[in-house]
Amino acid sequence: MLRSLNTAVSGLQEFQQDIDIIGNNIANVNTTGYKDSRADFEDTFSQALSSNVQVGSGVTTADTAMNFSQGTINNTGVSTDLAISGPGFFEVRNPADNATYTTRAGDFHVDDNGYLVTNSGMRVQGYDDAGLSTVGDIQIDATGAPSTATPGATASSYTIDPNGQVVVTLSDQTQFVRG
Repeated sequence: MLRSLNTAVSGLQEFQQDIDIIGNNIANVNTTGYKDSRADFEDTFSQALSSNVQVGSGVTTADTAMNFSQGTINNTGVSTDLAISGPGFFEVRNPADNATYTTRAGDFHVDDNGYLVTNSGMRVQGYDDAGLSTVGDIQIDATGAPSTATPGATASSYTIDPNGQVVVTLSDQTQFVRG
């Protein structure tokens, strides 16, 4: 009898965990870049009572897996809103402690210093040189402008191409790729 109750209790506990995961998915349904999770269950140890009868001793969570299938990409009309098509993450850095993180959320903006940042101020990382060899904070300014640019020209506009390269247009209409 006690064994039966333990089996039932383990099922209820795992069902509660599944409900918690579903609740988390629902709570984050409007979170930009959120990927839902699911619980995978498995039997725990079973015991043979007689030659042909086995009794399970409950259930446990085998895995909590994230769903990384491609979601819908919507055009927002905001030049700094980016999306990843396929697998991958944006890498961002907290300038306060230099810790790096990854995110699928691409709702970025440019801060007062010209850095491409998340809503919480973390700086988006990318190649910050023309040779695509050094990863650093993406800053949209005149740094790296070609020698043909007018001395003192400033960044007047920019676009981000489908490959994630920032094309900067200077006040003298010179264009160059940044990152």
